[in-house]
Amino acid sequence: MQLPTCSGIRIRTLSDAHVIFHGVSLGLLPIVSRRLDIEERRFIHSGCVCVWEERSACGESSSAAGIERWTDGRRWGPSRVRDEFLYYQEKLPDFEADEELSCLIFGSRLIKQTYSVYVETPTGRRKWHLVAYFTGETLERLLTIDEIPELAAIRSLIPPGKYTTARMARQRTRLDTVAGPPLFGPDSKPGGPSTLSLSSFSHSDQTHAHARVPLYKIDQDNLPLPHPRADVRLPALKPPPWSPPRWLEDELATRQPDLNGAQSQRLRRNHAIDLAPLIYLRKRPYPPRDVADDDILQKFDCGIV
Repeated sequence: MQLPTCSGIRIRTLSDAHVIFHGVSLGLLPIVSRRLDIEERRFIHSGCVCVWEERSACGESSSAAGIERWTDGRRWGPSRVRDEFLYYQEKLPDFEADEELSCLIFGSRLIKQTYSVYVETPTGRRKWHLVAYFTGETLERLLTIDEIPELAAIRSLIPPGKYTTARMARQRTRLDTVAGPPLFGPDSKPGGPSTLSLSSFSHSDQTHAHARVPLYKIDQDNLPLPHPRADVRLPALKPPPWSPPRWLEDELATRQPDLNGAQSQRLRRNHAIDLAPLIYLRKRPYPPRDVADDDILQKFDCGIV
C-alpha cells in the first residue's frame, strides 16, 4: 500500500505547499507514483496530503509510474478559488434535515484542496500536483508546517523561483476573500463568488471554547526514513503510514449519525416515531423477501388465486 506524502497536516499558504514539494524533491518525503487502488481510496481522511507527478502527453515522465490524472473515488462539486488553490466540496446524496443535522453533515464532509506547479528536475521540466484533504470540523486541529520541525527546516532551503504555478494567467483571480455565508456549506448558493476564506471551513466558536489538540502526530520510532541527498542536513522526517488515525472512527460516526440522533426536530418531539433519515436509508441494502411471500407471488403468476 502506498504512503501519502504527509498525514495530519494542513496547507495554509503557497509557501507551505512549496515546502512539501521541496521535501519530495530532496527525497525526504515520498511521492505518490501510481493511481490509488480501491483500498487506498478508502483510507483517505482529513489531514492527508499527496504529491504526484503528471504523466506527459508524449510519455516522457521522469517516472515510469507517472499518473495521468488524480482519482480518489469521490464525487466533488464545482471548484472555488483562493490564491492559487482550488477547493472542491464533497457531494453527498440529497437529504432532508433540520438546521442542527445539516450543520453536522456539512461540517464533517471532506474538502479537497489542490495546487499545481512546474519544477525543473535532472530529467527536465515536470508538472507536480498537490492534493490535500480536510473537513471543517478538523481543520483547526490539524498540525501546521511550522509545528513540525522536520518540515519547518526545509522552508529556508527552497531556491527562489524553483516552483512556479501551473495555472494560466487568465485563470487567476483576485486574492481577497468574500464576506457572507460560507461557499461550502448548507447556505451556499450556485453562481456565487469564486473566492473564499479558509475561515469558512472552521468552527471558530469551538476553537476558542476548547484547547487545540492535534489530530495526528508523526511517530518517529516505528516508521521508515527516506534517504536525503548527502549535501543536505535536516532532522529526520518519517512519513506516517497510509491508514486512518485513531480519531477517524469518531469522525465517520458523525458522518453517519445513529437512528435516534439523526431525526429532524419535528420527529424527535414524537418518541413513538423512530424513522431513519433518508441519507441513511439510501445506503442500506433492501432486506431479503420472506419465503412465504415468494410462494404467494408465484400463485398469482400461475393464476391459482
